[in-house]
Amino acid sequence: MNKLIYTTLLTATLSFITLPAYSEQPVEPIEWEQLPTETRETLAPMAERWDSLTPHQQHRLLRRTEDKMFKERAERWNNLSPEERERIQKARQRFKDMPPERREKLRKRWENMSEEERKAARKVGHKVRHLPPEQRREALKAMRDMSPTERREYLKKLKLKDRPSKKDH
Repeated sequence: MNKLIYTTLLTATLSFITLPAYSEQPVEPIEWEQLPTETRETLAPMAERWDSLTPHQQHRLLRRTEDKMFKERAERWNNLSPEERERIQKARQRFKDMPPERREKLRKRWENMSEEERKAARKVGHKVRHLPPEQRREALKAMRDMSPTERREYLKKLKLKDRPSKKDH
């Protein structure tokens, strides 16, 4: 038993010693044209920025293209309209521009939600998407601390406000 523990510890120690040497090996950049066609299709959103990525970033992206979920997300992105892409990019930028403590608070809040709560949050987002930007911001801010029941009622009122009344016809 002691021999087994000693061997395991020795192997682990040697592995940790060689890791820094391995990670410092230079990584060669990859030319976009050298990528297989299927990989270029998956990474199409990165085409314009490919040459500005570090070789480590390029290799990491290449490894990720083998992941089925990554391919599905890339395909979904490619199928979005230019307006939808722009909206998502702006939302990502707003998130990046937030103070770190607010970003962390939002992350934790999302992670602590049940799957049902996440679905409800996505549904609310879809419902308020049609509102003008200023009204959408106000609505989302107002709903932030509401219970699901209060939120549903609030959304019903918003819908009623946006619809022309029967008297208008």
